[in-house]
Amino acid sequence: MQSLYDSAASPPRAFLVTLGLVCAVVLLVTWVPLGAQAATQPVLTVASENTGGSSISGYYVVLSQDGSTVSTGFTPATFTLNSGQTYTVQADSYGSCNFAYWADTMSSSSQRTISITNNTGITAVYNCGTSAGSVLTVSSVDQYGNALTGYYTVLYSGDSEANSGFTPATFTTSSGEAYSVQVDNYGNCTFKDWSDGTTSNPMSFVATSATTTFTAVYSCSEVSSTSGIMVYSVNQDGSNITGYPVSVISGGETVTSDSTPFTFAANAGQSYELQAGNGSCIFSYWTGNDTTAPVSFTATSQGKSFEAVYDCNGGGSTTITVYAHRISASYWAPCFATICAAGTGPGASMYFALHNSEGTLIGTGFADENGLTFSGLTAGATYYLTADDCDSCHGSTHDVLFNHWGDGSASDPIAVVAGSSLDAWYNCTNGCAGG
Repeated sequence: MQSLYDSAASPPRAFLVTLGLVCAVVLLVTWVPLGAQAATQPVLTVASENTGGSSISGYYVVLSQDGSTVSTGFTPATFTLNSGQTYTVQADSYGSCNFAYWADTMSSSSQRTISITNNTGITAVYNCGTSAGSVLTVSSVDQYGNALTGYYTVLYSGDSEANSGFTPATFTTSSGEAYSVQVDNYGNCTFKDWSDGTTSNPMSFVATSATTTFTAVYSCSEVSSTSGIMVYSVNQDGSNITGYPVSVISGGETVTSDSTPFTFAANAGQSYELQAGNGSCIFSYWTGNDTTAPVSFTATSQGKSFEAVYDCNGGGSTTITVYAHRISASYWAPCFATICAAGTGPGASMYFALHNSEGTLIGTGFADENGLTFSGLTAGATYYLTADDCDSCHGSTHDVLFNHWGDGSASDPIAVVAGSSLDAWYNCTNGCAGG
């Protein structure tokens, strides 16, 4: 017979089995949660400094996602982001300090997108009105280090064009501000890199107080027998203007006429003249030549650029200048003037008469390659210039006859606006050898 003690000390088998199941469940519940750990969220810190590199604080920063504001703060501001997700950060200006660029990208846009997986810091740089003026010069060379000129260059401030020109080009910048500079290809030369090895074009940089020089290196194929001639126009302040007529003349014939800016292919060794016309602004002179006369040059295998300067102040010029030229031929000297660039002439000249729009004679005179100027005219007014023929010219048996104007027109008289200069071309007939 089982004792009472044995019955109390030895629980039934069913109870032991149940207790074992409960313990197993407790152990299972205790260990499973320990295997899962929450993912760490990276922290973005947005700091601020001025263009001199000194830390500044208290500038408002907005963190947004998909167009909705997630959080805001003042620099140095910290934000907890979801790893790998894309956000937008906006750094605002305040007071006399304006956002200039992000220190890590040099982007001048105050708004940027960012996606991080680790703790990251970025710095907004502000211009607090202490920027000094600085100078940027952009030049160009070929792959062998030979100087090239006339390559179009654009300076950007942010997404806006700040200035442009042709190499070697000089621009005024503000120290501490972010810019980018871009050079164009032309002809047989293609941009290769900058002289420091940078291949980006445009190239970003931050202006310093010192003069900065960038050199664009071009890869040029074998030199052609032609070269590119660039013709462009500026106003009296040096700013680019466009749409002004220029005639290209060679051997007394108009090769092409176009509006600025434009380029044409010139044959190496051939001589050319460029004659500028007027528009809403009045032609003043060719840079480097300081003359209203057509600028002359002989083309080489290297490209060249020419700058026509115009007066856009509204006053305009009160003169008209006419130049007389001989169409090249073997039967007479190369010029009317006693001495000219092409050689020695006989010293003859041709007769011109100027009338106003009412037909009243304003003035007369003789012109050769050195020109005849009618002055005291009304700026912008239209006049009519007559180029007279010379029968039995200067006691000879030959006639020297007007043939055409520099723009190719044979109209005589020709309408001309005060402030203009033009060329008259002549040939010899009536028994001239080859005439």
